[in-house]
Amino acid sequence: MAYQSIENLKAEDVMTKNVVTATEDEKLSDVLAKLKKYDIHELPVLRKNRLVGLVSYDTLIKRRNLPLSTKVEHFMSTPPKLEKEAPITTVAEMMMSSGYRALPITSKGKILAGIVSRNDMLKGIIQDKKLADTSISSIMTQRPQCIRDNDNITKARTMMKRLSMRTLPVIDKNDKLVGVVGVKDIARIWTPKTKESTGELKGDKISLDVEVKSIMNPEPIFIGKEGRVKDVIKLMQVHDISSVLITEEQKPLGIITPLDLIELLVRTKERESLYVQITGLDEEDAEYYDEMYDLIQKYMSKVNKIEKTRIFALHVVQYHNRSFVKEYELRARLSTKKQMFYAQSDGWDLMRALDEALDALERMVTKEKERRVDARKKLSY
Repeated sequence: MAYQSIENLKAEDVMTKNVVTATEDEKLSDVLAKLKKYDIHELPVLRKNRLVGLVSYDTLIKRRNLPLSTKVEHFMSTPPKLEKEAPITTVAEMMMSSGYRALPITSKGKILAGIVSRNDMLKGIIQDKKLADTSISSIMTQRPQCIRDNDNITKARTMMKRLSMRTLPVIDKNDKLVGVVGVKDIARIWTPKTKESTGELKGDKISLDVEVKSIMNPEPIFIGKEGRVKDVIKLMQVHDISSVLITEEQKPLGIITPLDLIELLVRTKERESLYVQITGLDEEDAEYYDEMYDLIQKYMSKVNKIEKTRIFALHVVQYHNRSFVKEYELRARLSTKKQMFYAQSDGWDLMRALDEALDALERMVTKEKERRVDARKKLSY
């Protein structure tokens, strides 16, 4: 294939032009029908042919109890502004920061020109030879959270919600990969709580105490750690899947999703300051944002002197322990110019847990720099 540099690719080069849309006057029931029929997550809202809003399935689920007769104009959001001439790296950054799985693209300010989904972004990545040949071991999410084949689907659903994951690797008693279970697998056997008289969209469902192995896909798509990004993208496209497992000796070593690949795109963008993304915090803990950013910047300014930092992503999992005390589990990922570093921490004190994760990352970067220096010294002897 004819490769071209990612710096030259724009939104119009990868966007889908045939877009499913909604109008402000349509009802929630109409929107849900379209999302399900076309298996999409975002729906641009038009007034004539001009973009005025965006409806996201994930947003609808979080709001709950919306009457099905509610008009689109009352629950649509304002999407990021992206013109068709926007660099694909800018689209990737907007996709990461907004949390949307697809973003509308406009022409001349408001006229809808197309939409760029995560899958569309993969088409751009594979066109850049350097990115396509990137080792998957350098971008995969390491030590993926797994579920046992004899666990029930209630636990699987809880894990997906806590981890913000749509797919979980399934392992047996020997920690060997035996399958994969996704949101859609669970959705097939969950029964909605419906109230015909109110016509409401209900967010809760009643679980069946069914073991994961009875609904999982027993033939997960996986690849060895020596694979390249182009190999993963090909698997995603051929099998129409959103995640590929990386295995070693039949055990899950890592996982790659389109979000990991989009992050790879964001890493290529030259920037003056570190890109920081924090997910998972609820409204109760919003007051910690400023303090968290200050602590992150403090550590990253030190790390930046050792190695150029690009992206710091933090996901916070919140839960209550057996004593009903709120605790946090933090998973941090730092992308530098050369590689990726991971750290985890937990505890009831959010800021202390963050400090521990950042300290671990600083030590990892320092140790890796020392290893490279030692390697160069040995070569010079």
